Amino acid sequence: MSFIQQTEEYYVHKKEAGTFKRTQKLEDHKWIFDADDLAYVMSSFQEESNAIALLAQMGGKEGVAYALRTDLYTGLGKDEVTDEDALAIRRKEFGSNELTVKPPIPFWRLCLDEFADPMIRVLCVAGFASIIAGAIERPEDGWVDGLAVLLAVVIVVSVGGLNNWQKEKQFRKQEEESKKKWCIVLRDEQEKKIPFGEVVIGDLVVLRDGFTVPADGIFVFGTDNLKAQEAGLTGESKELSKNRFHPLLMKGTNIVSGEGTMIAVAVGDKTEWGKLMLKLKDDRDNTPLQDKLEKLGAQIGWGGTAVAIALFLILIITWAVGDRTDPARHIIEAIIVSISIVVVAVPEGLPLAVTIALAYSMKKMLLDNNFVRHLQACETMGNATTICSDKTGTLTTNKMSVSKCHLYGTTPFLNGLPTRDDLTTIAYKRVSVSVCTNTKSFQDEPKSDAERKAIAEGKMKAPLTGGNQTDCAILQWVIDLGAEDYHKIRGENKVVKFFPFDSKVKRSSVLCRETLQGDAEANANKFVMYVKGAAEQILSLCSQRMDKDGEVHALDDDNKADIHAAMDTMTRSGLRCLAVCYRMFNENDIPWKSKVAHTLDDTDAEELFADMVWLACVGIADPVRAEVPDAV
Repeated sequence: MSFIQQTEEYYVHKKEAGTFKRTQKLEDHKWIFDADDLAYVMSSFQEESNAIALLAQMGGKEGVAYALRTDLYTGLGKDEVTDEDALAIRRKEFGSNELTVKPPIPFWRLCLDEFADPMIRVLCVAGFASIIAGAIERPEDGWVDGLAVLLAVVIVVSVGGLNNWQKEKQFRKQEEESKKKWCIVLRDEQEKKIPFGEVVIGDLVVLRDGFTVPADGIFVFGTDNLKAQEAGLTGESKELSKNRFHPLLMKGTNIVSGEGTMIAVAVGDKTEWGKLMLKLKDDRDNTPLQDKLEKLGAQIGWGGTAVAIALFLILIITWAVGDRTDPARHIIEAIIVSISIVVVAVPEGLPLAVTIALAYSMKKMLLDNNFVRHLQACETMGNATTICSDKTGTLTTNKMSVSKCHLYGTTPFLNGLPTRDDLTTIAYKRVSVSVCTNTKSFQDEPKSDAERKAIAEGKMKAPLTGGNQTDCAILQWVIDLGAEDYHKIRGENKVVKFFPFDSKVKRSSVLCRETLQGDAEANANKFVMYVKGAAEQILSLCSQRMDKDGEVHALDDDNKADIHAAMDTMTRSGLRCLAVCYRMFNENDIPWKSKVAHTLDDTDAEELFADMVWLACVGIADPVRAEVPDAV
């Protein structure tokens, strides 16, 4: 392995790895590790101690980052972000993040596969036998019946092959669409949403709850609760922690909690997922009806053969006992009569009828945008009496937006959202900072010139990405209030500690330095915790509320009644209720693990989530798809 041979050389440059000095040009960079070296490390993911030992020889994550000319904090350099040719150099050196696609099965092979049906084979034998026997008995037209049987076989085989060919073509088209998954990478310190296929070796990939890992990678930084589920790769549904002690993240696995970043070190066929996909066979299983027809065909074949043999023996015995003249003619007649029994017994139209029925069902479902990958679905779905469906994104459009809100625990906006003029400066700042710092979404680049023009003319809003739809909706709300420069707000309010969304407590939180009240010197030892989550859960944390002038008051029973009434109005309208609150702390009030580095354990921080100050509650709409009411 090249990394073992070059370990000494690498450690000579360890200081450079720590401070990270890029070569002036990517073309001049010396790739210490090749694609096979990096893939070899990831292949030990089930024996993690071996992989960690190899990583130690490579200089750890810092060594890998230096070798791949990337930064642990900012990702790829600006020179590569603005130069597509630079990314092409990485793809040429390490490969692209595309899996090898198996070539499509040719039409003739699909037709040949149809002859695996026992009934088709019986018909072929019966057809040829009928032609021979008919030609012997009636040379003029005796072969017609046998030819008709063979013609039926040709039609059945052709229709079946064409049906499977169209199904394969449609499936590949759908598979291409399903492969268009997106991820977020850090390039030149900026988050960028890209397709999986554009990820390159050395990319700093952002990991968040619900994200799928786009490539094999090595853990860089992350929250304490960063966990991944590798069921798709190993079959184990257990949630596995990812940190410096368990640093391997595999392509195709899912992040189930927490946030973090990783360096992509293996892509495409070099990943463990890619190797697994290459080994899989796409064998087609018969439908239940086809299995029954095969059994029926075998029974008819053997039964017809048995009866034909019995009849042949009876005719021969009858001839032998009686008149024994002209033996050749009598034997041929006995053979013809026996073959006729087999031909009559086999229903040559049944396979054709079944094939046409299944093909018709598949095409009818396709017109309803339901692609049938397996034909047995056409048979089994007819017996379904109850269908269980997910709501978000299936019955709804999954395009969420804030449509109602309730501010300060006293002021409802149930018939329209407030504007910037409806909020005082301090109220606007507190709301915008609480949302901007506690969301990860960002504005995506327009997909077309027409979309870019519509955004510039104010006909549509710039699409948000990087977080779930709830996250995008509440960020869009504060952007509409006037926080267009949300990047600046995030930069001015640096997050000291991030608590990602936890389904158990239904909230996410950030601990930041206070910047809104007083000057920088007065705020030097002040911190603020911003919390957003399910409205009921957030309300249970609050004992105070902020008014429109930024003053804090006790949250009394009348305020809680007003909030509950507003939440009830929103939920009755089919809206999701999300609330925001905050709390101020002096530095000495926080149970720091390290007061100098300002590090804080999640378990120690639980005591901070009390006596919060209520800010606002919003109702988020997720419109139902237009076709759903008629379908239901």
